[in-house]
Amino acid sequence: MFIPDPLPSERDQRRTVPSRCEYGSSERPRRNADDRRIIHDFQVRSHLRVAEGEVQTLRTNSCHLQDEMEMTQEYVSQLQRNLSSVLQEYRHLHDTLIPGLRYNQNQHQGALQVIERQRQQQRSKRSKLEEQYRNFLKGNVLIPRTSDLLMDCAAADQDLAMLCPFCPPRWRIYELSCYLQSEEAQNWEESLSWCRERGGFLAVVNDEEEQNFLEGFVNVTAWIGLSDHHREGNWRWVDGTPYESTTWVWGPEQPNNDGDEDCVTLSPASQWSDEECSEKYTSVCERRADQLSLKGVILSN
Repeated sequence: MFIPDPLPSERDQRRTVPSRCEYGSSERPRRNADDRRIIHDFQVRSHLRVAEGEVQTLRTNSCHLQDEMEMTQEYVSQLQRNLSSVLQEYRHLHDTLIPGLRYNQNQHQGALQVIERQRQQQRSKRSKLEEQYRNFLKGNVLIPRTSDLLMDCAAADQDLAMLCPFCPPRWRIYELSCYLQSEEAQNWEESLSWCRERGGFLAVVNDEEEQNFLEGFVNVTAWIGLSDHHREGNWRWVDGTPYESTTWVWGPEQPNNDGDEDCVTLSPASQWSDEECSEKYTSVCERRADQLSLKGVILSN
């Protein structure tokens, strides 16, 4: 590297540069030339120092650039390694996973097609069932399991069917009979007609259990279907049941036939009493309960 000579000091310049007394007017051009040369050398040296600074800066920047280039190369190498890893993973996915996924997709599509066929079959079955249900309703009536019609069902011997006795509205069921008490008081003959109009007859007491039921059923004195108005002392039930075959539940000193008392009444929690048939009491009607046969979920008459 070129290193310029150091500038002469002011003392050296005073020593080398002749004073004005040492040369005459003929030496003045020479002096001017020396001055210009000195100034030029000074400027050159100044430029050289500036150039040296710039060179040093360039060297520093070059080092920094070299470091950055090395870092960039390392980064590029890392990117290349990452790219290689990504490409390797992509080849793995492309060669193994993607075919598996495509296979699973095909399997699922086949399963979906099967499900769709089954769905269509179920729709067809549902349509047929709905049609059968509509046809069934045309000839049948749906009855809830909580219906009164099913409250007194009992097992029958034949075909595992259940027999379900039931009564019309306002009638009370007991065993296989229905009972209804009138609200209006009438004589015995009127009561007999009133019961017949409703499909029944004045109540016939067949046993003690039925008597106990009727004693709890009636709320006021009521006519029952026993009388001897055809012939005194010949007691007969209105439905033809033999008097001797039934339970006799006469009250104390009854029957007494006091004043031509030929018809019989029953009072709440009490026994029989013979009364004049023209007296007016309510009446207890009896009729046979209707029955339905319950087999499985089918109820038929």
